[in-house]
Amino acid sequence: MKLSLCMIVRDEIEFLDGCLDSAAGFVDEIVIADTGSRDGTLERAFARATRLLQIPWRDHFAEARNVTLEAARGDWILFLDADERLVGEVRSLRAALSVRDALAWQLEVHSDVGGGRSERFHALRLFRRREDVRFRGRVHEQVTPGLGAVMEAEPGWQVRALSGVHVDHAGYRPDVADARGKRERNVRLLRRAVAEEPGEPYLHYKLFQALGQGDPEAGSHLERAGRLLLAAPAAELQRQAVAAEVLTAAAQGWLAAGHAAPARTACRRVLDELGSHPATRLVHAQALLAAGSAAEAGAEIARALAESPPQSGFHYDRAGFEAAARQLLRRL
Repeated sequence: MKLSLCMIVRDEIEFLDGCLDSAAGFVDEIVIADTGSRDGTLERAFARATRLLQIPWRDHFAEARNVTLEAARGDWILFLDADERLVGEVRSLRAALSVRDALAWQLEVHSDVGGGRSERFHALRLFRRREDVRFRGRVHEQVTPGLGAVMEAEPGWQVRALSGVHVDHAGYRPDVADARGKRERNVRLLRRAVAEEPGEPYLHYKLFQALGQGDPEAGSHLERAGRLLLAAPAAELQRQAVAAEVLTAAAQGWLAAGHAAPARTACRRVLDELGSHPATRLVHAQALLAAGSAAEAGAEIARALAESPPQSGFHYDRAGFEAAARQLLRRL
């Protein structure tokens, strides 16, 4: 089994070598598409890539990533950004390629957000190269829809979580993000994406995150994402990679606005159809308490404190969660 590292870059001279050094000993080829670097990145990529492509930037991340997929020759694709590093037992990547029923692997991403804080979440970064699997999305692009279609057509494939190795991501550190204008770029591209696909909850949620909770526009996009997922059939809910996170966040928003009924419905859909998560249980407890069901709320808080999140579940602040749970218990 051959492994191709696929990347798109632009003005990444500060980070490129570190990223390539973290993966070079474990990949069989490096495919890089440069979208217009002017800082020496192109020359550095030329020295290190197996295959280097120069492509125009058309405000579309999936389009650029798909160029690298077309050029790759490996059996498997690993994709990283230049401001990321593989950390840990990287050899486990090679072992993952031989798991017969694995269609793709999620890796845990540790995203440095400044101030000594790190957000952790699982993201699909390693998948089998197939003609019917391509990236989708102008921004925050993903291959999940294509993989989902493969799994429906060919039962038996699995998407698994890889342990022992993770991805360190520096791109959301305030000094890096501000210098590159990432927030402004993402907001601009997400607004275009939402206009093109207004029924896609993932895009509304990412625009909510990019705008920030203090922005008056943000709440409407969180509300829209939540409503779209509440109306989705079970099969569609399963296909949405961040459905549990979105519905939990939307439930918090509804509770803050004094709407306990949709908050309860959202939490129940997560717990019944997507799997248990401590953060969702705590929000559900808040909704139950708001509806006057103190005994049920107390039982739900106890369950939330007793369980651990699923291995590929969404990130939450455990210390903050436990403090909120204790405070809620005092209200019972």
